[in-house]
Amino acid sequence: MESIRDKELKKLVDKWGKKTAKRIDNISSIRTNNIFQRYFTNPIESLDSWEDLYLQTAFTLSTAFEKLPELLKKDDIFLIDAMPHQLAPKEWSKQIERDRVKKQIENAQKNKNIKTDVRCPNCKKVGFSYMYDIQQTRSIDEMATQKWKCTACKYHWTIG
Repeated sequence: MESIRDKELKKLVDKWGKKTAKRIDNISSIRTNNIFQRYFTNPIESLDSWEDLYLQTAFTLSTAFEKLPELLKKDDIFLIDAMPHQLAPKEWSKQIERDRVKKQIENAQKNKNIKTDVRCPNCKKVGFSYMYDIQQTRSIDEMATQKWKCTACKYHWTIG
């Protein structure tokens, strides 16, 4: 009986040729083993999970190679340890920017004593409000949606 890994390897050979398919298989196997050593106590009991993770990793690498052919020139050690945002930076750039902005907002939330000139629409006080979230819900040329909170009356409101 043919294993899931063997079936996947045949698909990769058909798509990429023997050399690149074998490389994807090696990288996927090593990466999956590394993840299992870190997070699973008994990998033998989790054989189905191992195969699922292997398939996911092989698919991610294959997709990354398609979109970014320059990754084929990278060292295997880099590809084994690479995070998804390193394999596909264009696809992850928006999420990374969103996370950066959220972190700034969280830091501002921790330092609530930062004064702003925004007036609370509920209690009308100035200097007690802070922005706790920002999202680009419409097209890029329009203003982002900002969520604000007043520390004086605990009122929440949205701008944009």
